[in-house]
Amino acid sequence: METLQWVVAGIVLIGATAFVLVWWRIGDQWADEEHQKFPKKRSPHDGKEKIVIKSTKPDKGSGQ
Repeated sequence: METLQWVVAGIVLIGATAFVLVWWRIGDQWADEEHQKFPKKRSPHDGKEKIVIKSTKPDKGSGQ
């Protein structure tokens, strides 16, 4: 009886793993199809030059 339990547990583990992998694959295909339905939105910052303004820290000993 104990051997039968291990065999059934192994079959369930293998079956569950296969099911999850197939489920993920189908989900990825569905998500790819959904992304292709809608055009990609452009960011308002695309193609613009980024300007970074840095400030310098004042000296602590200058008294100002």
